[in-house]
Amino acid sequence: MQIQENQLIIDYIKKLLCPYHNKPIRYMSYSPNVPLGYKLICSDCAEDRGLNNYKEVESCVKEINKDRVPQPIRNACQQLMEFFDRMKNQVAAPLNQHTYFLRNTQNEGGLIQFQEELKQYYLDGLNSNYGQQLIANGKKIIFNSIRQLEAFSTDLTSLLTNSQYEQQSLTEIWKKEYQKQPSVIEVDFSDQEFFILSDEKLEVYNTQVDGIRLQQQHHLDKKINCMIKAQSKPLIFLGRYDGIVEVFEQLTNGDYVSSHKIEAHSSGKFQYGVSCIITNSDSSEIITGGYDALVKSWRFRNRQWQLISTLNQHKNIINSLSYNSDFNIIGSASQDRSFSLYKSNSQYLYLNSFTQTNTNRVNTICFVSPTNFVISLNQDTSIYLYTIQNTLDQIFKIENLQTIQLNKINTDITITVQPRYYESLKLLIFQSNNQTYYLCQDSQNKFQFFPISRYVSRNQSQDNSAQPENSLKGSMFRLMEYGQQSIQLFQEGSSYVVRASKFQ
Repeated sequence: MQIQENQLIIDYIKKLLCPYHNKPIRYMSYSPNVPLGYKLICSDCAEDRGLNNYKEVESCVKEINKDRVPQPIRNACQQLMEFFDRMKNQVAAPLNQHTYFLRNTQNEGGLIQFQEELKQYYLDGLNSNYGQQLIANGKKIIFNSIRQLEAFSTDLTSLLTNSQYEQQSLTEIWKKEYQKQPSVIEVDFSDQEFFILSDEKLEVYNTQVDGIRLQQQHHLDKKINCMIKAQSKPLIFLGRYDGIVEVFEQLTNGDYVSSHKIEAHSSGKFQYGVSCIITNSDSSEIITGGYDALVKSWRFRNRQWQLISTLNQHKNIINSLSYNSDFNIIGSASQDRSFSLYKSNSQYLYLNSFTQTNTNRVNTICFVSPTNFVISLNQDTSIYLYTIQNTLDQIFKIENLQTIQLNKINTDITITVQPRYYESLKLLIFQSNNQTYYLCQDSQNKFQFFPISRYVSRNQSQDNSAQPENSLKGSMFRLMEYGQQSIQLFQEGSSYVVRASKFQ
Protein backbone atom coordinates (compact mmCIF):
# COMPACT_ATOMS: atom_id res chain seq x y z
CA MET A 1 0.00 0.00 0.00
CA GLN A 2 2.85 2.40 0.89
CA ILE A 3 4.59 1.66 -2.43
CA GLN A 4 1.42 2.48 -4.38
CA GLU A 5 0.95 5.76 -2.49
CA ASN A 6 4.58 6.73 -3.10
CA GLN A 7 4.22 6.09 -6.82
CA LEU A 8 1.08 8.26 -7.00
CA ILE A 9 2.98 11.13 -5.33
CA ILE A 10 5.99 10.64 -7.62
CA ASP A 11 3.81 10.64 -10.74
CA TYR A 12 2.00 13.77 -9.57
CA ILE A 13 5.23 15.71 -8.89
CA LYS A 14 6.74 14.71 -12.24
CA LYS A 15 3.71 16.18 -14.03
CA LEU A 16 4.41 19.59 -12.46
CA LEU A 17 6.34 22.19 -14.47
CA CYS A 18 9.12 24.38 -13.12
CA PRO A 19 7.85 28.00 -12.85
CA TYR A 20 11.27 29.35 -13.91
CA HIS A 21 11.99 27.24 -17.02
CA ASN A 22 8.63 25.57 -17.78
CA LYS A 23 10.25 22.12 -17.71
CA PRO A 24 9.26 18.96 -15.78
CA ILE A 25 10.35 18.70 -12.15
CA ARG A 26 13.35 16.36 -11.77
CA TYR A 27 14.78 17.06 -8.31
CA MET A 28 13.42 17.67 -4.84
CA SER A 29 14.74 18.81 -1.43
CA TYR A 30 13.38 18.76 2.12
CA SER A 31 16.44 20.47 3.65
CA PRO A 32 15.68 23.53 5.85
CA ASN A 33 18.58 25.31 4.10
CA VAL A 34 16.72 25.35 0.74
CA PRO A 35 14.25 28.27 0.25
CA LEU A 36 10.60 27.36 -0.11
CA GLY A 37 10.42 28.45 -3.77
CA TYR A 38 13.24 26.05 -4.73
CA LYS A 39 12.12 22.82 -3.07
CA LEU A 40 11.17 21.43 -6.51
CA ILE A 41 13.47 22.18 -9.46
CA CYS A 42 14.01 21.10 -13.06
CA SER A 43 17.24 20.07 -14.81
CA ASP A 44 17.97 23.68 -15.87
CA CYS A 45 17.61 24.86 -12.25
CA ALA A 46 19.99 22.10 -11.22
CA GLU A 47 22.63 23.44 -13.63
CA ASP A 48 22.18 26.95 -12.18
CA ARG A 49 21.96 26.04 -8.48
CA GLY A 50 23.81 22.73 -8.24
CA LEU A 51 22.43 19.59 -6.57
CA ASN A 52 23.69 20.16 -3.03
CA ASN A 53 20.80 19.17 -0.65
CA TYR A 54 18.78 17.80 -3.61
CA LYS A 55 17.77 14.28 -4.61
CA GLU A 56 15.86 12.84 -7.53
CA VAL A 57 12.10 12.93 -6.97
CA GLU A 58 11.77 9.13 -6.56
CA SER A 59 14.47 8.79 -3.91
CA CYS A 60 13.38 11.93 -2.06
CA VAL A 61 9.73 10.82 -1.78
CA LYS A 62 10.79 7.37 -0.58
CA GLU A 63 13.13 8.95 1.97
CA ILE A 64 10.38 11.22 3.34
CA ASN A 65 7.81 8.42 3.55
CA LYS A 66 10.07 5.67 4.85
CA ASP A 67 9.26 3.99 8.13
CA ARG A 68 10.88 6.10 10.86
CA VAL A 69 10.42 3.58 13.65
CA PRO A 70 12.93 0.68 13.63
CA GLN A 71 11.49 -2.81 14.14
CA PRO A 72 13.13 -3.34 17.58
CA ILE A 73 11.34 -0.23 18.88
CA ARG A 74 8.05 -1.43 17.38
CA ASN A 75 8.51 -4.78 19.12
CA ALA A 76 9.20 -3.09 22.47
CA CYS A 77 6.07 -0.92 22.14
CA GLN A 78 3.97 -3.94 21.16
CA GLN A 79 5.14 -5.85 24.24
CA LEU A 80 4.21 -2.88 26.44
CA MET A 81 0.72 -2.68 24.89
CA GLU A 82 0.18 -6.39 25.51
CA PHE A 83 1.29 -5.99 29.13
CA PHE A 84 -1.20 -3.15 29.69
CA ASP A 85 -3.98 -5.24 28.16
CA ARG A 86 -3.26 -7.97 30.72
CA MET A 87 -3.07 -5.42 33.51
CA LYS A 88 -6.41 -3.92 32.42
CA ASN A 89 -8.07 -7.32 32.68
CA GLN A 90 -6.61 -7.87 36.16
CA VAL A 91 -7.93 -4.51 37.34
CA ALA A 92 -11.34 -4.96 35.70
CA ALA A 93 -11.95 -8.41 37.20
CA PRO A 94 -12.64 -7.32 40.82
CA LEU A 95 -14.61 -4.28 39.63
CA ASN A 96 -17.04 -6.33 37.52
CA GLN A 97 -18.58 -8.35 40.36
CA HIS A 98 -22.30 -9.20 40.07
CA THR A 99 -24.74 -7.34 42.29
CA TYR A 100 -25.43 -9.42 45.42
CA PHE A 101 -29.22 -9.64 45.28
CA LEU A 102 -29.38 -10.27 41.59
CA ARG A 103 -27.19 -13.31 42.10
CA ASN A 104 -28.59 -14.74 45.38
CA THR A 105 -32.28 -13.98 45.55
CA GLN A 106 -35.41 -13.50 43.51
CA ASN A 107 -37.36 -12.46 46.65
CA GLU A 108 -39.88 -15.25 46.05
CA GLY A 109 -40.36 -15.89 49.80
CA GLY A 110 -41.46 -12.36 50.43
CA LEU A 111 -40.25 -10.16 53.25
CA ILE A 112 -39.05 -12.97 55.61
CA GLN A 113 -36.81 -14.54 52.98
CA PHE A 114 -35.43 -11.15 52.03
CA GLN A 115 -34.60 -10.33 55.67
CA GLU A 116 -32.80 -13.68 56.05
CA GLU A 117 -30.65 -12.92 53.07
CA LEU A 118 -29.86 -9.45 54.43
CA LYS A 119 -28.72 -11.05 57.69
CA GLN A 120 -26.52 -13.55 55.82
CA TYR A 121 -25.06 -10.77 53.66
CA TYR A 122 -24.11 -8.88 56.84
CA LEU A 123 -22.45 -11.96 58.35
CA ASP A 124 -20.58 -12.67 55.12
CA GLY A 125 -19.33 -9.10 55.15
CA LEU A 126 -18.01 -9.44 58.71
CA ASN A 127 -16.15 -12.65 57.92
CA SER A 128 -14.89 -11.62 54.50
CA ASN A 129 -11.30 -10.56 53.83
CA TYR A 130 -12.21 -9.56 50.31
CA GLY A 131 -11.13 -5.96 50.91
CA GLN A 132 -7.69 -7.02 52.06
CA GLN A 133 -7.34 -9.32 49.07
CA LEU A 134 -8.35 -6.52 46.73
CA ILE A 135 -5.74 -4.17 48.25
CA ALA A 136 -3.05 -6.85 48.06
CA ASN A 137 -3.87 -7.59 44.43
CA GLY A 138 -3.87 -3.88 43.65
CA LYS A 139 -0.44 -3.43 45.19
CA LYS A 140 0.87 -6.38 43.22
CA ILE A 141 -0.49 -4.97 39.97
CA ILE A 142 1.05 -1.54 40.67
CA PHE A 143 4.41 -3.05 41.62
CA ASN A 144 4.52 -5.18 38.46
CA SER A 145 3.52 -2.17 36.38
CA ILE A 146 6.37 -0.07 37.77
CA ARG A 147 8.90 -2.81 37.13
CA GLN A 148 7.58 -3.31 33.61
CA LEU A 149 7.69 0.42 32.85
CA GLU A 150 11.22 0.72 34.20
CA ALA A 151 12.37 -2.17 32.02
CA PHE A 152 10.55 -0.70 29.01
CA SER A 153 12.11 2.74 29.63
CA THR A 154 15.62 1.26 29.77
CA ASP A 155 15.14 -0.83 26.63
CA LEU A 156 13.47 1.92 24.65
CA THR A 157 16.06 4.54 25.68
CA SER A 158 18.84 2.24 24.53
CA LEU A 159 17.11 1.62 21.19
CA LEU A 160 16.33 5.28 20.64
CA THR A 161 19.86 6.38 21.52
CA ASN A 162 21.37 3.87 19.12
CA SER A 163 18.94 4.99 16.44
CA GLN A 164 19.63 8.67 16.98
CA TYR A 165 23.38 8.74 17.29
CA GLU A 166 24.48 5.86 15.09
CA GLN A 167 22.09 6.18 12.18
CA GLN A 168 21.77 9.95 11.87
CA SER A 169 24.21 12.68 10.90
CA LEU A 170 24.72 16.15 12.33
CA THR A 171 23.98 18.83 9.76
CA GLU A 172 25.03 22.42 10.30
CA ILE A 173 22.12 24.89 10.45
CA TRP A 174 23.86 28.00 11.88
CA LYS A 175 27.29 29.27 12.79
CA LYS A 176 29.03 32.39 14.04
CA GLU A 177 32.72 33.28 14.05
CA TYR A 178 34.63 34.96 16.90
CA GLN A 179 38.11 36.45 16.87
CA LYS A 180 38.61 35.59 20.55
CA GLN A 181 37.68 32.22 22.00
CA PRO A 182 34.31 32.28 23.81
CA SER A 183 34.90 31.26 27.42
CA VAL A 184 31.61 29.43 28.05
CA ILE A 185 28.69 27.98 26.11
CA GLU A 186 25.69 26.93 28.18
CA VAL A 187 22.27 25.48 27.38
CA ASP A 188 19.64 23.45 29.18
CA PHE A 189 18.68 20.12 27.61
CA SER A 190 14.98 21.01 27.25
CA ASP A 191 15.42 24.67 26.27
CA GLN A 192 15.16 26.47 22.95
CA GLU A 193 17.79 29.03 23.91
CA PHE A 194 21.54 28.97 24.46
CA PHE A 195 24.11 31.33 25.96
CA ILE A 196 27.56 32.37 24.76
CA LEU A 197 30.07 34.24 26.95
CA SER A 198 32.58 36.07 24.81
CA ASP A 199 34.78 39.13 25.34
CA GLU A 200 32.83 40.28 28.45
CA LYS A 201 29.48 39.92 26.69
CA LEU A 202 26.63 37.55 27.43
CA GLU A 203 24.76 36.65 24.24
CA VAL A 204 21.37 34.95 24.47
CA TYR A 205 20.19 33.13 21.32
CA ASN A 206 16.77 31.64 20.67
CA THR A 207 15.91 28.88 18.21
CA GLN A 208 12.78 29.83 16.31
CA VAL A 209 10.81 28.17 13.53
CA ASP A 210 12.47 30.50 11.02
CA GLY A 211 16.00 30.05 12.37
CA ILE A 212 18.31 31.08 15.23
CA ARG A 213 18.31 34.73 16.26
CA LEU A 214 20.10 36.87 18.82
CA GLN A 215 17.57 37.67 21.56
CA GLN A 216 19.70 39.72 23.93
CA GLN A 217 23.24 40.98 24.40
CA HIS A 218 24.33 41.92 27.90
CA HIS A 219 27.66 43.69 28.55
CA LEU A 220 29.42 42.45 31.68
CA ASP A 221 31.76 44.57 33.79
CA LYS A 222 33.67 41.61 35.26
CA LYS A 223 35.42 38.57 33.81
CA ILE A 224 33.39 35.35 34.01
CA ASN A 225 34.96 31.97 34.86
CA CYS A 226 31.89 29.70 34.67
CA MET A 227 28.14 29.65 34.11
CA ILE A 228 25.21 27.28 34.71
CA LYS A 229 21.58 27.39 33.57
CA ALA A 230 19.00 26.41 36.20
CA GLN A 231 17.22 23.16 35.38
CA SER A 232 13.67 24.12 36.26
CA LYS A 233 13.60 27.92 36.58
CA PRO A 234 14.45 30.80 34.20
CA LEU A 235 17.70 31.60 36.03
CA ILE A 236 21.36 31.63 35.04
CA PHE A 237 24.29 31.81 37.48
CA LEU A 238 27.59 33.44 36.48
CA GLY A 239 30.74 32.70 38.49
CA ARG A 240 32.89 35.82 38.35
CA TYR A 241 36.63 36.43 38.53
CA ASP A 242 36.13 38.63 41.62
CA GLY A 243 34.48 35.83 43.63
CA ILE A 244 30.89 36.99 43.06
CA VAL A 245 28.11 34.74 41.78
CA GLU A 246 25.77 36.94 39.76
CA VAL A 247 22.22 35.66 39.28
CA PHE A 248 20.24 36.63 36.18
CA GLU A 249 16.47 36.18 36.07
CA GLN A 250 14.34 36.06 32.94
CA LEU A 251 11.55 38.62 32.50
CA THR A 252 8.24 37.97 30.76
CA ASN A 253 9.58 39.54 27.53
CA GLY A 254 12.36 36.92 27.42
CA ASP A 255 15.24 39.18 28.47
CA TYR A 256 17.54 38.37 31.39
CA VAL A 257 18.37 40.94 34.08
CA SER A 258 20.74 40.79 37.05
CA SER A 259 18.72 40.10 40.21
CA HIS A 260 21.17 38.97 42.94
CA LYS A 261 24.89 39.07 43.69
CA ILE A 262 26.36 36.51 46.09
CA GLU A 263 29.77 37.12 47.69
CA ALA A 264 30.82 33.51 47.32
CA HIS A 265 34.63 33.12 47.20
CA SER A 266 37.87 35.02 47.81
CA SER A 267 39.55 37.10 45.13
CA GLY A 268 42.86 38.91 44.93
CA LYS A 269 46.46 37.89 44.29
CA PHE A 270 46.51 34.24 43.15
CA GLN A 271 42.80 34.08 43.99
CA TYR A 272 40.60 34.15 40.89
CA GLY A 273 37.14 33.84 42.35
CA VAL A 274 34.54 31.22 41.43
CA SER A 275 35.79 28.19 39.49
CA CYS A 276 32.58 26.12 39.05
CA ILE A 277 28.83 26.12 39.84
CA ILE A 278 26.10 23.48 39.90
CA THR A 279 22.41 23.48 40.91
CA ASN A 280 20.10 20.81 42.28
CA SER A 281 17.16 19.49 40.26
CA ASP A 282 14.60 22.10 41.40
CA SER A 283 17.15 24.98 41.47
CA SER A 284 16.45 25.68 45.16
CA GLU A 285 20.13 25.13 45.95
CA ILE A 286 23.39 26.04 44.25
CA ILE A 287 26.84 24.65 45.00
CA THR A 288 29.92 26.75 44.25
CA GLY A 289 33.60 25.88 44.09
CA GLY A 290 36.42 28.40 44.21
CA TYR A 291 40.08 29.10 43.68
CA ASP A 292 40.21 29.40 47.48
CA ALA A 293 39.79 25.56 47.65
CA LEU A 294 36.36 25.85 49.31
CA VAL A 295 33.05 24.23 48.36
CA LYS A 296 29.93 26.11 49.49
CA SER A 297 26.20 25.38 49.36
CA TRP A 298 23.55 28.13 49.13
CA ARG A 299 19.76 28.07 49.44
CA PHE A 300 17.23 30.79 48.56
CA ARG A 301 15.54 31.94 51.77
CA ASN A 302 13.82 35.21 52.69
CA ARG A 303 14.38 36.59 49.18
CA GLN A 304 18.14 36.10 49.23
CA TRP A 305 20.73 33.37 48.73
CA GLN A 306 21.99 32.25 52.15
CA LEU A 307 25.14 30.26 52.90
CA ILE A 308 24.31 26.82 54.37
CA SER A 309 27.56 24.80 54.28
CA THR A 310 31.25 25.56 53.85
CA LEU A 311 33.40 22.52 53.05
CA ASN A 312 37.19 22.77 53.38
CA GLN A 313 38.22 19.24 52.51
CA HIS A 314 40.49 20.36 49.64
CA LYS A 315 43.75 22.30 49.64
CA ASN A 316 43.79 23.62 46.07
CA ILE A 317 41.50 24.92 43.31
CA ILE A 318 38.12 23.19 42.91
CA ASN A 319 38.08 21.99 39.30
CA SER A 320 34.67 20.34 39.10
CA LEU A 321 31.42 19.72 40.98
CA SER A 322 28.55 17.29 40.45
CA TYR A 323 25.19 16.84 42.19
CA ASN A 324 23.35 13.59 42.96
CA SER A 325 19.70 14.51 43.56
CA ASP A 326 18.62 10.97 44.48
CA PHE A 327 20.70 10.86 47.68
CA ASN A 328 21.61 14.58 48.04
CA ILE A 329 25.31 13.94 47.47
CA ILE A 330 27.87 16.44 46.18
CA GLY A 331 31.02 15.35 44.37
CA SER A 332 34.06 17.65 44.11
CA ALA A 333 37.34 17.33 42.18
CA SER A 334 40.42 19.38 42.95
CA GLN A 335 43.90 20.22 41.75
CA ASP A 336 45.19 18.83 45.06
CA ARG A 337 44.86 15.36 43.38
CA SER A 338 41.80 14.34 45.39
CA PHE A 339 38.06 14.00 44.91
CA SER A 340 35.50 14.07 47.71
CA LEU A 341 31.88 13.08 48.29
CA TYR A 342 29.58 14.90 50.74
CA LYS A 343 26.15 13.89 51.98
CA SER A 344 23.54 16.27 53.41
CA ASN A 345 21.50 15.80 56.56
CA SER A 346 17.93 16.86 57.32
CA GLN A 347 19.07 20.48 57.82
CA TYR A 348 20.70 20.56 54.33
CA LEU A 349 24.17 20.65 55.91
CA TYR A 350 26.80 18.68 54.01
CA LEU A 351 29.32 16.43 55.72
CA ASN A 352 32.32 14.72 54.17
CA SER A 353 31.57 11.06 53.44
CA PHE A 354 34.57 10.05 51.33
CA THR A 355 37.90 11.45 50.04
CA GLN A 356 40.43 9.74 47.80
CA THR A 357 43.85 11.08 46.78
CA ASN A 358 45.23 10.12 43.37
CA THR A 359 48.60 10.32 41.63
CA ASN A 360 47.52 13.24 39.38
CA ARG A 361 45.22 16.24 39.58
CA VAL A 362 41.54 15.32 39.37
CA ASN A 363 40.10 17.34 36.50
CA THR A 364 36.39 16.46 36.54
CA ILE A 365 33.71 14.50 38.40
CA CYS A 366 30.21 13.67 37.14
CA PHE A 367 27.37 11.52 38.54
CA VAL A 368 25.85 9.20 35.93
CA SER A 369 23.33 7.32 38.14
CA PRO A 370 22.10 7.44 41.76
CA THR A 371 25.17 5.46 42.83
CA ASN A 372 27.73 5.79 40.00
CA PHE A 373 30.08 8.59 39.01
CA VAL A 374 33.04 9.14 36.68
CA ILE A 375 36.27 11.08 37.23
CA SER A 376 39.06 12.18 34.90
CA LEU A 377 42.71 12.84 35.78
CA ASN A 378 45.29 15.21 34.36
CA GLN A 379 48.15 13.57 32.41
CA ASP A 380 46.08 10.40 32.07
CA THR A 381 44.62 8.51 29.11
CA SER A 382 41.47 7.20 30.83
CA ILE A 383 38.31 8.14 32.64
CA TYR A 384 37.19 6.01 35.58
CA LEU A 385 33.71 4.80 36.55
CA TYR A 386 33.08 4.24 40.28
CA THR A 387 30.08 3.07 42.31
CA ILE A 388 29.13 3.99 45.88
CA GLN A 389 28.38 0.74 47.68
CA ASN A 390 26.54 2.14 50.72
CA THR A 391 24.76 5.40 49.87
CA LEU A 392 22.54 5.22 52.98
CA ASP A 393 25.54 5.33 55.36
CA GLN A 394 27.33 8.52 56.33
CA ILE A 395 30.77 7.14 55.44
CA PHE A 396 30.98 5.75 51.90
CA LYS A 397 32.85 2.88 50.34
CA ILE A 398 33.48 2.97 46.60
CA GLU A 399 34.49 0.44 43.97
CA ASN A 400 36.01 0.92 40.52
CA LEU A 401 33.62 -0.51 37.88
CA GLN A 402 35.27 0.44 34.60
CA THR A 403 38.31 2.14 33.07
CA ILE A 404 37.58 3.82 29.72
CA GLN A 405 40.51 4.53 27.39
CA LEU A 406 40.60 7.85 25.50
CA ASN A 407 42.29 8.65 22.18
CA LYS A 408 44.85 11.03 23.69
CA ILE A 409 46.42 11.86 27.03
CA ASN A 410 44.40 14.42 29.00
CA THR A 411 46.56 17.54 29.32
CA ASP A 412 43.86 20.06 30.28
CA ILE A 413 44.94 22.19 33.25
CA THR A 414 42.25 24.88 33.44
CA ILE A 415 38.84 23.21 33.23
CA THR A 416 36.58 25.40 31.07
CA VAL A 417 33.93 22.80 30.24
CA GLN A 418 32.42 20.21 32.54
CA PRO A 419 31.23 16.74 31.48
CA ARG A 420 27.47 16.57 30.99
CA TYR A 421 25.31 13.50 31.60
CA TYR A 422 21.89 13.33 29.91
CA GLU A 423 19.85 10.92 32.01
CA SER A 424 16.97 10.50 29.57
CA LEU A 425 19.42 9.44 26.84
CA LYS A 426 21.81 7.51 29.13
CA LEU A 427 24.48 9.56 27.39
CA LEU A 428 27.68 11.10 28.80
CA ILE A 429 29.42 13.84 26.82
CA PHE A 430 33.04 14.17 27.92
CA GLN A 431 35.56 16.62 26.52
CA SER A 432 39.34 16.96 26.77
CA ASN A 433 42.13 18.20 24.50
CA ASN A 434 39.59 19.81 22.12
CA GLN A 435 37.92 16.43 21.54
CA THR A 436 34.30 15.51 22.27
CA TYR A 437 33.46 11.92 23.24
CA TYR A 438 30.01 10.32 23.25
CA LEU A 439 29.67 7.53 25.83
CA CYS A 440 26.42 5.61 26.30
CA GLN A 441 25.45 3.28 29.14
CA ASP A 442 24.44 -0.30 28.52
CA SER A 443 22.08 -2.42 30.63
CA GLN A 444 24.90 -3.06 33.16
CA ASN A 445 25.56 0.70 33.49
CA LYS A 446 28.93 0.31 31.76
CA PHE A 447 29.94 2.85 29.13
CA GLN A 448 30.87 2.35 25.50
CA PHE A 449 31.90 4.81 22.81
CA PHE A 450 29.32 5.78 20.24
CA PRO A 451 30.57 6.27 16.68
CA ILE A 452 29.82 9.82 15.56
CA SER A 453 29.35 10.78 11.93
CA ARG A 454 31.29 13.77 10.69
CA TYR A 455 29.50 17.09 10.53
CA VAL A 456 27.93 18.09 7.24
CA SER A 457 28.38 21.77 6.48
CA ARG A 458 25.73 23.79 4.73
CA ASN A 459 28.20 24.22 1.85
CA GLN A 460 29.08 20.56 1.34
CA SER A 461 27.23 17.37 0.55
CA GLN A 462 27.20 14.39 2.87
CA ASP A 463 29.86 11.75 2.32
CA ASN A 464 28.13 8.47 3.14
CA SER A 465 31.41 6.57 2.72
CA ALA A 466 33.09 8.43 5.60
CA GLN A 467 33.63 6.18 8.58
CA PRO A 468 32.23 7.35 11.96
CA GLU A 469 34.72 8.16 14.70
CA ASN A 470 34.54 7.87 18.47
CA SER A 471 35.21 11.59 18.99
CA LEU A 472 34.58 14.92 17.32
CA LYS A 473 36.73 18.02 17.11
CA GLY A 474 35.62 20.76 19.49
CA SER A 475 36.31 22.14 22.95
CA MET A 476 32.65 22.62 24.01
CA PHE A 477 29.59 20.59 23.08
CA ARG A 478 26.03 20.68 24.45
CA LEU A 479 22.66 19.20 23.47
CA MET A 480 19.40 21.13 23.42
CA GLU A 481 15.75 20.67 22.39
CA TYR A 482 15.76 17.20 23.99
CA GLY A 483 18.77 16.09 21.97
CA GLN A 484 17.50 17.20 18.55
CA GLN A 485 20.09 19.97 18.23
CA SER A 486 23.67 20.53 19.38
CA ILE A 487 25.83 23.58 20.04
CA GLN A 488 29.58 23.21 19.47
CA LEU A 489 32.68 25.41 19.78
CA PHE A 490 35.83 24.68 17.79
CA GLN A 491 38.80 26.49 16.27
CA GLU A 492 38.94 27.06 12.53
CA GLY A 493 42.18 28.67 11.38
CA SER A 494 42.83 31.77 13.47
CA SER A 495 39.18 32.25 14.45
CA TYR A 496 36.73 30.38 16.65
CA VAL A 497 33.38 29.07 15.45
CA VAL A 498 30.19 28.34 17.38
CA ARG A 499 28.04 26.00 15.33
CA ALA A 500 24.46 24.80 15.77
CA SER A 501 23.62 21.47 14.16
CA LYS A 502 20.62 19.18 13.81
CA PHE A 503 20.40 15.41 13.88
CA GLN A 504 18.97 14.41 10.49
